[in-house]
Amino acid sequence: MSEEEATEDGRISRRRPSWRSRRMSEWLDELDRRGTDMWKVARKERVDGPPRQLDPPDGLPAWMVNAAT
Repeated sequence: MSEEEATEDGRISRRRPSWRSRRMSEWLDELDRRGTDMWKVARKERVDGPPRQLDPPDGLPAWMVNAAT
């Protein structure tokens, strides 16, 4: 859902698309939190990077799209 790339210190930098609304990002974060409790292997720490400038896909509900795009 987000672009990810490794940083020099071994963490994962997460870049969300610029079109994604705050509400949708919060919903996806909640899904990640729920899934973390079920994973049995350690994950690398993820840090938010700058948004990736992209146009939204066609056909998304309005609540998913940032009004600024």
